[in-house]
Amino acid sequence: MKPVLKMEVSNEGVIEFLNGILGRTNEFARHLDNQTNILIGLSSVIFTVAITGLSNGNKNPALFILALSSGISAIASLLAIHPPKAMRKRGQEESLMYNKKISTHASSLDYLKQLENVIKSREEIVKQYAVEIYNLDRFYYRPKRKLFKVARNILLFGLIFSLIFFIVSL
Repeated sequence: MKPVLKMEVSNEGVIEFLNGILGRTNEFARHLDNQTNILIGLSSVIFTVAITGLSNGNKNPALFILALSSGISAIASLLAIHPPKAMRKRGQEESLMYNKKISTHASSLDYLKQLENVIKSREEIVKQYAVEIYNLDRFYYRPKRKLFKVARNILLFGLIFSLIFFIVSL
């Protein structure tokens, strides 16, 4: 077995690496928000068309299923943009990067002192990044992803069942 070369990594390299992970996590959440916005628009249009058909006297069960599933999908999608507190807040430790943690300090000087304590130690810097990245993924991205999948599946099942009912009613 070859010996493993150990290289010292600069603090700048560590920060760049951690910023990359943090940036990717934020990009995933933004991309999911974009997908969710598209799903909201699609569900809303389908809901409007189905409700219009029902209000014009068409009592086809396919339209009812379509209206119901697209309406529920739109609501679930809206929740995915900003998940309920019960899904995203579990008493987790917050990093010094979290905006609500920042605002708990009495002044900017108090926050500065806290930051200076952290940047004295490479391990503390990595710990703060780890807390922030973990919280973003676990308590922000994951609940959004779960609600998006629920909304997408409800809409898909509604489309499939309404298509079946439509074909059967012919």
